[in-house]
Amino acid sequence: MIKTNLLELIERSKGKRVDIAFLLVILLFGITPAVTDAPHILHVLTVFLFFVAMSLTWNIIMHSGLLSFGHAIFFGIGAYSSVFMVNTMGLHPVYGMLAGCALSFLLALIVGFTSIRLGGIYFAIFTVVLFFLMRSMSKHLDFIDIPPWENVLPSLFSPEFESSGYFLAAWVICAITSIILFSIYHRKTIYTITAIREGELGIRTLGVATLRMKVMIFGLTAVCVSLIGSVYSHSNIFVSPDTGFNMWNSIKPIAYAFFGGIYTFSGPIFGCILLLLDMLVFTPLVPAMGPLIYGVFIVLIVLFLPGGVMPAIIKRFGSKTTM
Repeated sequence: MIKTNLLELIERSKGKRVDIAFLLVILLFGITPAVTDAPHILHVLTVFLFFVAMSLTWNIIMHSGLLSFGHAIFFGIGAYSSVFMVNTMGLHPVYGMLAGCALSFLLALIVGFTSIRLGGIYFAIFTVVLFFLMRSMSKHLDFIDIPPWENVLPSLFSPEFESSGYFLAAWVICAITSIILFSIYHRKTIYTITAIREGELGIRTLGVATLRMKVMIFGLTAVCVSLIGSVYSHSNIFVSPDTGFNMWNSIKPIAYAFFGGIYTFSGPIFGCILLLLDMLVFTPLVPAMGPLIYGVFIVLIVLFLPGGVMPAIIKRFGSKTTM
């Protein structure tokens, strides 16, 4: 018993050191514009940082026991809120971002309090159905289906500062998200969240408001994803149902989290290396093979490393250290 507890403490210590290393890497990304101003490199790293934040937020939702495909919903709300507030209302883009965050949070609360009780696969199915409903609305409702020439969003930054500006915006969002989630993963809060996933009925008897905690996690992650949707849409200039409400914005963060390792802080960050490989290697070489390559990677991870890459590395490294 004593030996087992000692091994667990050593392994947890190794995991925290790895998490600190990954957090420092994310923070050090902030100096990139001082190193290079190449637009292509900055664009790739901007997308990378956006998906790191999205994968981290999906992972904490999964940690609470919720399998969600809702990221694409809140991404689209953020994108179309910017279109509506900027092009229709004639307001500053900041108001579009704030409106998207507020709407996403409100929708997450409504969805949370009405459907999280379903739990398991039923909640996942509900988020998928809601996604296709929102996607259909973006195509057919007049107040959202804005003519194509009005779907063009202005850039948030001047042309000479555009690439580095969007990169820094992505870095700020990712850094804040990473710091908050790192603090959660290394405080007692994570034990409560884990207990909700492993035995919700038992922890509810101790007086923990499990539903409220799940809903708040779902709502706050929705705000983060909505903000990413708004900023990314401005960087992409054009918004359509295919770019705003795109199911890949839910699938990719899940794939990266599973690749790196769910229920860990460093896993989703490491998993986003798959995104860099896709943008820098796979897409230039075989543009039409992206989905197939993602599928092969996920199948291999499920078969040979079901816990993900990072937990296997930490476990192996920790066991070698204790010998």
